Amino acid sequence: MKSRGEKIKLLQAIEERKRRKRAAPLFYSEPHGKQTEFIRLQGEKRLVLMSGSNRSGKTWVAGVTAVEHAYGYRIHQAAADGAIELTADGDYPPREAVPPKYWIRRLDGPPLRDQRSVLVVTGLTMEKGIGQILWPEIEALLPLALRSRIHIARGPHGVPHRIAHPDGSWQIHFGSIQQGSMVFEGQKVDYAHFDEPPSRTVFTAVWRGCIDYFASVGFTFTPLGHDAPWLYEEFYVNDRDDVAIIEVVPEDNPHVTAEAFAAFTAGVALSEEEELARTRGKFGFLTHRAFQNYDRSVHLIEPFDIPREWPRACWCDPASRRPYYFLWAAFDVLNKAWVVYREFPYDKLHHQYRSSSWSIEDYVTILRNLEGQERIDCRVIDPRFGVAEYSVKGQKLTSVVEDFSKFGVYFDPRVPDTGREETGIERIRQLLHYDPKLPIGPFNRPKLFIFNTVKSLPHALDNYAFVPPNARDDRVLADKTCEAFKDPVDTLRYGILYGPPARAADQRSAYIQERDFIAENAIDDDWL
Repeated sequence: MKSRGEKIKLLQAIEERKRRKRAAPLFYSEPHGKQTEFIRLQGEKRLVLMSGSNRSGKTWVAGVTAVEHAYGYRIHQAAADGAIELTADGDYPPREAVPPKYWIRRLDGPPLRDQRSVLVVTGLTMEKGIGQILWPEIEALLPLALRSRIHIARGPHGVPHRIAHPDGSWQIHFGSIQQGSMVFEGQKVDYAHFDEPPSRTVFTAVWRGCIDYFASVGFTFTPLGHDAPWLYEEFYVNDRDDVAIIEVVPEDNPHVTAEAFAAFTAGVALSEEEELARTRGKFGFLTHRAFQNYDRSVHLIEPFDIPREWPRACWCDPASRRPYYFLWAAFDVLNKAWVVYREFPYDKLHHQYRSSSWSIEDYVTILRNLEGQERIDCRVIDPRFGVAEYSVKGQKLTSVVEDFSKFGVYFDPRVPDTGREETGIERIRQLLHYDPKLPIGPFNRPKLFIFNTVKSLPHALDNYAFVPPNARDDRVLADKTCEAFKDPVDTLRYGILYGPPARAADQRSAYIQERDFIAENAIDDDWL
């Protein structure tokens, strides 16, 4: 047993450590593994996203990265190596007094500027997101002796909107997405951080302000709310070289026990969407996926030589702004299954296009080049847009179907059962169906397969979702689908509802003649 004197010395040592930690919090910080990875990746990628559950340590690492970018070096790493000490006035030392290996550098090489500007944006209101969450976290990370000397500009309710170091070496600006994108236009920064999902327009405005100084951007958020889906679409679905993604859960945070987290969630009625996001850090809106039974490991297959006797179809979803989207599919008559083997555009995901300059003549050339001598037994098009006629300054324009027919390419718009979108979604689900508890075989296999060289359609099936409850109002029905990833799904839906083509002698399966359509292909309602 320790003597009384030893116990007193131990208590004094504990109190001294507490005092030093209050004086210089970042000197004694101990980030957990995922937090360390987040900090490390900021030296390798332009955008680093940490999506996680509640109580997983996201806000703390948001504060650390903001403060360290303001000072211009990794304070906690330099302190852990014994490379720095507090200044005479109790501040973290200036960057010039720190070994260069700890300096934070832009990804193109140079260190951050001498007078650094950091922007921290909350996805909540200023009062809650900054006043109650981020500012207390950042203030607690600053040296104790500095807190009374730091310059603070406050807005309504006393919430800081800017803090600045007394010597002018750095400043941190605070903002909220509820202020709108124009507040952030023209603001040049050395580092930007979003805590909770920002709107796309606010992110775009901030991203423009990151250009001049090649600033990096950090995200820490629980994937909930109206703005979570666009983050998933932009950064998680797209394979971007400048993006790193980290997912964090409560078990990653050693400072939160399982009992504490259980108490946090106990007695709270969470929806399936909220539970997935708040406890596992997963995107809650994905619980509303339209095709839950779609599995890449099952439905995506290696390309093979399609038998000549299989009928083939080309399906099209035209658009006024984005490129027309085309799918080519062959029908396995023996197994009554579709195989999608080609798409256009194919150079990047369809939803990444913002506009298109291709004309009907261009599309005809593209189709003929892709198909070559291949026999296409029928072509199917959006039954509404395909035959829509427009007038410009009183002059009547021909429909898309008529425009294609002038070049000998005949699309049939007579797609049944398109009045309700749910009908097509249910038909696709039927084709995707298999029993995941049993091995894939002759008696347990889907009726829809996709070559793994096709990119946009698999992404669409992965992410096409119904509008989540928190994004609906009284005018939005429960079965309303989101617009994202809609074009590939609509194209597949038209082709599936149209049915398998017959091997007609005349390939002109849909020909416009005085608004009457001549088709040689019969639609078999029992083909499923």
